[in-house]
Amino acid sequence: MADRPPSRADGRRSFLVATYNVRCGQNAGLESALRAMAATEVDSGIFAETKITDSVYTQYSSGYNVTATNAVSASQGGIALFWRDNELYEIEEVVPRSPNVLTFELVTGQIRYFVVGAYIPPSDLGTTLTQIHQAWLECPRGCQPLLLGDLNANPRDKREDAIAEQVDSMDLVEMSGHFHQCRRRRCRGRWTWQMHRGGRVISSKCDYLMVRETARRRFRRVRLVSPRYHDSDHRAIVAQIYSGCGRDMQQYRCNRQRFPITLPRNGPRTELESWFEELQSDCEAPPIRECPANAWISQSTWALVDRRASMRKSGALSQQYSRILGRRIRQSLKADRATRAANVADEVETHLAAGDPKEAWRSIKGWPPKPNCQWMEALTQERVDLYTAETPPGDPIPINVDPFDVNDDIPTDNEIREAVKSLRNGRAGGLGGMQEEREDKQGPGDKWRLLVKLISAIWEHGSIPQQMTWMVIVLLPKGGGDYRGIGLLEPVWKVVEVLMDKRFLAIELHDCLHGFRASRGTGTATIEVKLAQQLAYREQEAWYQIFLDLRKAYL
Repeated sequence: MADRPPSRADGRRSFLVATYNVRCGQNAGLESALRAMAATEVDSGIFAETKITDSVYTQYSSGYNVTATNAVSASQGGIALFWRDNELYEIEEVVPRSPNVLTFELVTGQIRYFVVGAYIPPSDLGTTLTQIHQAWLECPRGCQPLLLGDLNANPRDKREDAIAEQVDSMDLVEMSGHFHQCRRRRCRGRWTWQMHRGGRVISSKCDYLMVRETARRRFRRVRLVSPRYHDSDHRAIVAQIYSGCGRDMQQYRCNRQRFPITLPRNGPRTELESWFEELQSDCEAPPIRECPANAWISQSTWALVDRRASMRKSGALSQQYSRILGRRIRQSLKADRATRAANVADEVETHLAAGDPKEAWRSIKGWPPKPNCQWMEALTQERVDLYTAETPPGDPIPINVDPFDVNDDIPTDNEIREAVKSLRNGRAGGLGGMQEEREDKQGPGDKWRLLVKLISAIWEHGSIPQQMTWMVIVLLPKGGGDYRGIGLLEPVWKVVEVLMDKRFLAIELHDCLHGFRASRGTGTATIEVKLAQQLAYREQEAWYQIFLDLRKAYL
């Protein structure tokens, strides 16, 4: 009985999903469309024909997060996903498959939808349709498939036979035809695209929201809406979807936020594991920072945008006046960008004057795109390959130096105290939330004695608690869409590392070794190479060198 959806008369536990052709997302067009979706109370959806290139677009506006593909050109194509936080659903596994195809999973607790958002340009049928079919075949088991977007297909035209055959093979039902439309003047008919041409009004149905017959009862209502505040010749298809019981989604979020590896509650634990649990038992979680507002467009600019949108919808916008309004909007946006840059500069100077460089950096760092599942799988496989034991090829490396005597005694209390004081404060904590400044302030109490006992046991027995092998990997964006994985270590690990580094100073390393050494980093190597080149030039001697660039270097 819990899985059975209630009748459509019950309007609780539902959210709105939309597909909307915005005509253009450039020059604040994306912000305007998001503002229109907020006025329509849409929670998530797909924007078609965004015409965004080079990943230059807003990542957050009007309360919505945005992920967009790169269009082939600035005059046609492109698709974007937008969503805002809601307790009824979660957006996961966002994968841009091509310039005009994007997939993601919509989780509602009871049902998981595999959503394919697509835009088929009028001049490109075969390529995009093949990409849609390929994405459709990759629908995970247990997911309900959902197709929405601008397909540029009208069932009355013979040209669209290929699209119709593809939809039939997917076993889809077009949802907007199964619900009655309100008989208001602005929403009459079932067309989604309309324009005035040669004194005539031409309309067609280009946008679709399709789902299989088995999931129809989850859709309470599907309607055609002409959103305010945005200039487009398309209407949006807005669907109201039943999300199910709220407790299911709460349980799902709780399971996702919990670390997948935990110690057994009633099972046996080693002494080191018990000490580590006690050491991090009273750690306080850091405060959650609020997302800063991103409303940089002035009201005067929005007034021009609203005026152009209302005149186009009423049919009173001529081509000449549309160009005039477009120039005014671009000029106003240019002034808004200059004002935003000046405000950010003042904010940065305020934080720097207050001695808070972190907040100054957060003011200008922007919104990096979230990594998709492809990068997550690639980074996971990269670390599996990195830590997999392999037999080294060839003969062993000969050792031509005498070994050095390194102190391997158990660290004393003073050594551990100096190692803790050398750690930098303000760093991100590990999985347990323990931070360096907390260890520095522990003093001679029970927690400090427990830390000394734990490190001494690690040194004496050569084993570590199981919790120290767990790590959170943070993905830092690099150039070209790549990511660098940085692991957040527990502070206990860092203390052990500092103790080892200080004792390894007894080893006399060769002068050619640089990096991971105090006062002999890669900058020192660069200076030495330049000096050697200058010396060879002065002596008029041949000088040979090899430059070896490692994509990932580990010590």
